[in-house]
Amino acid sequence: MATRCRIGIKEKGFIRHIYSHWDGYPEYVGELLMNHYETSEKAKALINLGNISILRRFIGKKHEAGAISKRKQWTESYGRDFDYKGDEPKKSKNIALFLDVTKKMWGEYAYLFQNGEWYYKDTYKDGDFAPLSDYFKNKPKDTQETELPF
Repeated sequence: MATRCRIGIKEKGFIRHIYSHWDGYPEYVGELLMNHYETSEKAKALINLGNISILRRFIGKKHEAGAISKRKQWTESYGRDFDYKGDEPKKSKNIALFLDVTKKMWGEYAYLFQNGEWYYKDTYKDGDFAPLSDYFKNKPKDTQETELPF
């Protein structure tokens, strides 16, 4: 089963965001965002891909989704790699609307890049967005991202 999430970036007057289908929990998507999409430029480049099937370490290039993207650790984008239409980033005027879109598509987590840092929210729990780095402060290293065997 998929753990859906939305990934967004706060820009002037709105939040631009995309859907991510697979492995949206903090130990996977969150870890990748913090370690491989840690700048505004990288976060924008990710959002510019539009909706994605799975986030990986690198944005990569247009490719046939599957084995090559896994081996090279390239993100799989519905528009770029599957030639789907209508998978461009969406815009929300504020955080409440961003969360509303996330919940309507059964997203379990929402991630937001703002002020040079990633924030996250579990959509099934009360509370506000929290710094993603706080999530990992007390986590043992073996629960964080691991090297793939290829």
